[in-house]
Amino acid sequence: MKEGGFVSGGSDKVVMVWDRTSWEADEKDPLLNLIGHLEPVTCLARSAAGQLISGSSDMSVRVWEGNVSTQELRGHTAPVWSVVSLPNGDIVSASGDRLLKIWREGACFKTITHHQDAVRGVADLPGVGFLSVSNDSSLCLWSYEGELLKSISNAHDSFIYDVKVLSSGEFITSSEDRTVRVWKDFSPVEILKHPAGVWKAAELANGDIVTAGEDGVVRVFTRDPTRAAEPDVFASYEKELAEVAAKDAVGDLELDRLPGPEALLVPGTKAGENLMIQKEGKAFMYSWDAEGGEWTLVGEIMNAKDNEKRDRVESGKRLLGGKEYDFVFDVDVGEGRDMLKLGYNSGENPYLAAQQFIEDNMLNQNFLEEITQFIVTNAGASVGAGKNVPAGNTAVAPIAAPPAASGSTATATTTTSTVSTNSSFFPQLTPLLFEVGNLANVHKKLLEFNQSLSEDESLLLNDAELTHLSDIMSTLSRTRFYHASSFSLPQFAILEKLISWPSAQLFPVIDLLRLAALHPSASKHFINSNIFPLVLEKGFISVADGAHPANALLTARFIANTFGTPHAADRKVLVGYQELFCDHFSDHFESMNRNGKIAVSTCLLNLCVQFRPSSAAEEKVTQVIALAHSLLNDELSSSTPEEEVVFRLLVAIATVCSNGSESRKALLNDLGGDETLSSLSSFGSEKVRACASDFVDFLASV
Repeated sequence: MKEGGFVSGGSDKVVMVWDRTSWEADEKDPLLNLIGHLEPVTCLARSAAGQLISGSSDMSVRVWEGNVSTQELRGHTAPVWSVVSLPNGDIVSASGDRLLKIWREGACFKTITHHQDAVRGVADLPGVGFLSVSNDSSLCLWSYEGELLKSISNAHDSFIYDVKVLSSGEFITSSEDRTVRVWKDFSPVEILKHPAGVWKAAELANGDIVTAGEDGVVRVFTRDPTRAAEPDVFASYEKELAEVAAKDAVGDLELDRLPGPEALLVPGTKAGENLMIQKEGKAFMYSWDAEGGEWTLVGEIMNAKDNEKRDRVESGKRLLGGKEYDFVFDVDVGEGRDMLKLGYNSGENPYLAAQQFIEDNMLNQNFLEEITQFIVTNAGASVGAGKNVPAGNTAVAPIAAPPAASGSTATATTTTSTVSTNSSFFPQLTPLLFEVGNLANVHKKLLEFNQSLSEDESLLLNDAELTHLSDIMSTLSRTRFYHASSFSLPQFAILEKLISWPSAQLFPVIDLLRLAALHPSASKHFINSNIFPLVLEKGFISVADGAHPANALLTARFIANTFGTPHAADRKVLVGYQELFCDHFSDHFESMNRNGKIAVSTCLLNLCVQFRPSSAAEEKVTQVIALAHSLLNDELSSSTPEEEVVFRLLVAIATVCSNGSESRKALLNDLGGDETLSSLSSFGSEKVRACASDFVDFLASV
């Protein structure tokens, strides 16, 4: 790698090697794209010989020379979260399966089972051995042969995410307890406090320490007084620490100073506003639900002098597996399995709690986002920015069960199949979404069209409405905070007014709604208000009747994105529109361009994800299978069939049939499915041929 170059890895599953010179010249293409991982890349390191090493949530470690993967090291049963190369050429990997593995000459030399929870970080301690840290709050030192030399069981007060060795011989650990600790001879010599959990820390060339945390802020700490922050910066930092400390402990509540239940009769002033009341000698926290127009119970407020709990906790503790939890949820994974129990404590990172639940119960990794969002919804948890947790398919939105009405018991419903497909192509378990967009361009076009409508005051947005529009854009641009933001009724009114614009000017409106549908607050409102049927009515007006050619394409993408709603009840409402969807798709598919056909095939795929469980109404399933099969054959008979359209329609059919239903298999056969699959065996795309082959094998096995 050239001096100043760097390497990155992310949720696109690709390792990228960058040249600093090209980057500074505004040439944003990497020197190398290293493709091989099947899931997001979670960690990177350099080997003693200078080779690049990568770890992934696909549970593998890869070694790269140039742009070629020379080794694929498999053996972990959960995401790999950290890798390090040792001076002797060995590689150590740390994983969510609680194991450390030492790899020697391309094979597993030793597996270490000491840690009691996911192992998050490893680092070489030159001349001594290697360090490991874990969610179990422990810090360990190992010899290069994997023998335990030293262990500190409570090195931090919470999960430890990272460990790095400094040039001074000291080392640093980063934790969810909002500190970075500097260690010398295995004793903490400094504690660097933060207002949020710290995900990573590293040493700069000048010896300073840089940290990154869940609050999205990068901070630099120094021992050199000449580089110390200005007084106002330091004062701001101290203020943040004080505010967090005050929030941590409620202290001795003075109940006689809190209002009684009568305070709940006074409406809140904004969504999410909190209200504490006293009732029957206890204090309770309520939150204002602006959309529902009522105060909703968050939970009982417990004293927390010892900083063990945050201020939102469920009243009473529940015992699960010998451990006390603030919340214990029932989780139904379907298909005949017993109800599972998920324990969660206020203040835990919901992603890690969800990951632990998946590992403990050997569930599909694709459920990570779904279960996480369920915890966020029902426990009032905060995900925070920069989640630093390997996810499954991060290109799609989480699907969560509906929130519980009250109390600490709720049910998350996911669906698994007892029929194994042995295919990497299907079943698709989560909806595919169209997430890429340019909000700035959409906003600009809306303002331009608004000016052109100045003669019609009923359509024109006034200054106050334009301010609401800008606020909507601002909220949508802050994707990391979707879990903590919402839209007001006046803002939704603006969106509904925009839908009344003439068809020729409607395409930026639908594009805005498509992007807004990715926000949980917006998707819920759209599906349960006039907005959804209005979009369907106006979005599919034909070009011959004055519509812009992009309207139908964007409307199909809007429909696809609404399936990402985290509310199961809302997805049931969407299914109610299925017949209307299918009519529109059937009418417009032939006249659409490639992007339009991909959007329609994606909608059908998302419907098939919903219909995959055997409980789905068979008349609805029949219509979707028949339409998907018909459109697939239409595309195959065209002069230049589009690969992605064919692939998505094929995956849709395979997904809805993958529960092993004999009636669905018989329906497909009656539609001529055998002939269709046979024709796909010679299709020009390798992935289509492979998927079709897998589907044929699956059908033969059930």
